[in-house]
Amino acid sequence: MGNFYERDHRDWTGGPVDARRREGVRSLPGRFAATGEELRLTVPGRWSLLVAPDGEVLAYDGPVASLPPGADPVAWVREVAGEPVVERVRRVVLPEPRGPLFARGPGFTAELDRYGLLRHTGELDVEPDLFDRLRARPGVELTEGWVLKPGETVRKQSQLGVDASRGTVDAPRLPEPAGERRVAPPGREVLISMHERGSTRWTVHVGANGEFDGPLPGDGFAEAPEAWARAEAARLRDAEFWTSVQEVGRFRIPPPGAEIAARVGEYVLEFARIGVTAAGEVTVLGRYGHEVTALMRESAAFAGDPAHWLRYLPEHLVDAGSANFRPAHDHLLLTHRR
Repeated sequence: MGNFYERDHRDWTGGPVDARRREGVRSLPGRFAATGEELRLTVPGRWSLLVAPDGEVLAYDGPVASLPPGADPVAWVREVAGEPVVERVRRVVLPEPRGPLFARGPGFTAELDRYGLLRHTGELDVEPDLFDRLRARPGVELTEGWVLKPGETVRKQSQLGVDASRGTVDAPRLPEPAGERRVAPPGREVLISMHERGSTRWTVHVGANGEFDGPLPGDGFAEAPEAWARAEAARLRDAEFWTSVQEVGRFRIPPPGAEIAARVGEYVLEFARIGVTAAGEVTVLGRYGHEVTALMRESAAFAGDPAHWLRYLPEHLVDAGSANFRPAHDHLLLTHRR
């Protein structure tokens, strides 16, 4: 049946993380002396080790090494890799959270899985909604996310397919085009791009007035940019080539005092990508960015507390009767930096 850690701990990455953890444990066979507390030992950039209270090696990232039975973990790491950073890991089971969360800040880290198992180092006031608790702390970065399924109630379906500590989302930074060349004005700001499978062949940023940045893709583009790009993909007669036209939304809200970024969907299937600067500048991209922009513009609640509003963006889309939003596929990932 395995122990508590094997049975109940879940990672955002699921199988791949479990496989890497098992591979690390295999490269460091054996058991340390029992310490009575879970320890995370790291030599920055070189070595990391997670040890259970009974001395079992839970995770290891380092070269194959010899582990004398009953060795003290701190002394062993100090001898083979250098002076470690020692963190005492505490585990708490909370009521089912809104979604998996990873947070880091001065003197602490926190990893909350979708089942409510919280692992944290340092001092942390444990409350059911860690996002709202931690986002007021200075210097803290949080990433939260979940997958949804359709129905009368929108609920989490499964864990995200991202690494918790590396799954942060960056706000789109897109200065308005100020190129000297012009094309036929599209009447709205757009990003037009050509792709082959998952790669990008070219991208052109066109302003509402026709100013654009980027290469001129070919003859005829200047006269009808969007139509030319779609016709070019069709001309190649290969399903692996496709065109993306993303409308860019921009407006301002009162300064929230933090940088906020959100993404609904992933890459090719990305529904929308939203960025809010600490000064209150809002930028939206994506296949249906115009739909999300319209919802945000109409909502006084978004201007008052953009982080809270964006945490419920999928529900807002469902409530608005969005025909394009696919709850079973378009998951939300949200990052908040103060």
